[in-house]
Amino acid sequence: MYHSCCLLILFSKGSVASLKEVNKLLESLATNTGLAINKEKSKVFFSKGTKNKQEFRTTIGEAEGKLPIKYLGIPLSANYLKARNYTSLIDKCRNRIERWNTSSLSLSLSLSLSLSLSVELIKTVLFDTLHYWIQSFKLPLSVIKEMERIFANFLWRKKMHAWAWDKLCMPKEEGGLGIRRIQDLNTAASIKLV
Repeated sequence: MYHSCCLLILFSKGSVASLKEVNKLLESLATNTGLAINKEKSKVFFSKGTKNKQEFRTTIGEAEGKLPIKYLGIPLSANYLKARNYTSLIDKCRNRIERWNTSSLSLSLSLSLSLSLSVELIKTVLFDTLHYWIQSFKLPLSVIKEMERIFANFLWRKKMHAWAWDKLCMPKEEGGLGIRRIQDLNTAASIKLV
């Protein structure tokens, strides 16, 4: 038996007639594609002020969900995300750095090439984690500052920083290390979201 998994988000008017049409659509989907909706994993979300929620739940046959929820590691919410909603991103980067510092990699990083290796880890692994979120949301300035602080502490091993973060983010030709500014990435991704 073949199982497929996907996220399907449907929007509907808050009327029983609309929900009955949604049910027909889902039944048609199952009939024509063989992809049936798993009612046990499905949730219905109501906007503020929705009346007759119980009647709607009975009509569509799914439990009520509460936002925000997580999908593929990022929060889905009806509202703009606040800085506190980004704690999982910050924790993920911190945990990754902590694993590097406690693994055999820390021995390699403590050699004379530690600065260049740290820069490459920031540019590749940590920025890759950031890109996933930046492609979906405009990060608050406080989150950007926190991420830059975490990256700078990793780079300088929590010791006094020899260069300011802005200097590190300059191109190599201008004396920097070529690290992209998170704010620049955030702005560029925001333009795509528009």
